[in-house]
Amino acid sequence: MFAGMVIKGLMAFIDKKLGDAGKVLDLQLDKDKRSMRMTLQLHGEAEALEVALLDYSLEQEGNVTRLNFGRVELSRPWMQSLLNHYLPKPGVVVPEKYASMLGMLL
Repeated sequence: MFAGMVIKGLMAFIDKKLGDAGKVLDLQLDKDKRSMRMTLQLHGEAEALEVALLDYSLEQEGNVTRLNFGRVELSRPWMQSLLNHYLPKPGVVVPEKYASMLGMLL
């Protein structure tokens, strides 16, 4: 039950970040493998985008918490190429109000 609430919360958070660009269709979290896999339906795209966020880690520096990804895999080769070229060390800054909760979940 708790895991289901976590997944729904993460999906809502990502949906909010995507805004009108699309929505999350599915999200799977594997704490043991430190990975997240999601399916996104992006507006204007006929097929859903598969995203794998692998080898994640949380990094705390002062009041800033960052969620880093060791590797990101995308189902669109052109997106993968752009990601690899322009964002070689992928990750996101976690808003302070979510940092402690995320630390417990991941």
